[in-house]
Amino acid sequence: MISKKLALYILLLSFLACSPQMQVTNVMNTKEVDKNSSIYVLPKTVIGIKIKVQREIELPGTYWQYAGKFLGTKNIISQKRESWKITNIDFSTYEIEDKQHYYVIQKPEKEKLTLLPFIEKELIFPIEGLKNERFLTFSNPKIIEPETDSLFKNFLTKPNLIERERTVYETVNNDSASYTVQKKQKLFSSKTEEEKAEEASDLLVRLRKRRFKLLASIEKNSIGDQVRQFAKEYPDGKALELMLKELGELENEILASFQGKKVIQNYEYYYEYSPSKTTGKYILFNFSEKKGISPAEQSSDNQYTIRFNMEHNTAELAKLVNQKDEIIYNYPVIRIPDYANFIIEKNNEFVISKRLKIFQFGNLISINLAN
Repeated sequence: MISKKLALYILLLSFLACSPQMQVTNVMNTKEVDKNSSIYVLPKTVIGIKIKVQREIELPGTYWQYAGKFLGTKNIISQKRESWKITNIDFSTYEIEDKQHYYVIQKPEKEKLTLLPFIEKELIFPIEGLKNERFLTFSNPKIIEPETDSLFKNFLTKPNLIERERTVYETVNNDSASYTVQKKQKLFSSKTEEEKAEEASDLLVRLRKRRFKLLASIEKNSIGDQVRQFAKEYPDGKALELMLKELGELENEILASFQGKKVIQNYEYYYEYSPSKTTGKYILFNFSEKKGISPAEQSSDNQYTIRFNMEHNTAELAKLVNQKDEIIYNYPVIRIPDYANFIIEKNNEFVISKRLKIFQFGNLISINLAN
């Protein structure tokens, strides 16, 4: 039974005022084109596949080696690690010209013909303004490496150059004897990483004390006189909320310089191709949890492929309308799209599928509705 959509495509032919003398042929079977001829092309469908992936990067903090000494914690990131996962796969379609199906309509000089209804329904394309053919492409996003300097801030509250004192010994010689003299020498040098870590941990303690005083002022009715005095000096309401938020963010930043950070990045990959009826299984891409997506030609642990199952909805209709294989048609040729179920698999295991309308899966039809 013909569906309503198929019937609609057929009824569109009623917009054409054709005569039996009209001849419609494929350009490849046409020797010449006269000035009264019209040329059009049939569409074919390109499938776009958008893959969203997430990259999680674990980065050790600037002072991770001193987390145990100054913070007493072992729950830290000590080396860089990353992992990838696919979060979403989505399908889309658009139509371009099918270079195998340009058609020439040759008609008597006084014969009127309009293809506008077919163009509006995108059943055919005019020659002018054809879309660019760009299928069989793979789009790779640029992978951005996080900058450690911008992720971990400097928490020095005192000058980086500090005065140090060291003991030096000098030998003094005179006419009768020689002896050693001990001297103290002062010099300036930059702080070591351990000294910077100690300063950051001290700042963390001070911040926590400050935050406690702010929080304690809220509970002024349940604690001692000293805290009630704080309540008179410290802000409340929105100001207090903002101060607590900023102190908390700064505290987390200092902790991250010891414990490390996790950075989440999201990327989109895009692949598209135009299948034919004889197309077999395609390798879309390879995937690794350590390296992410890689091109099909590179080996990996997980291989993602796409295949399809055609529905053949228009096959019987084509047999009914087209009595024989023709080279020259008396009426315009269109192609009613057919449906197929496209399936993406990972190592032959189902991942996702979608039913799509594909023009090149349909059959060519030329119908004389006048009879």
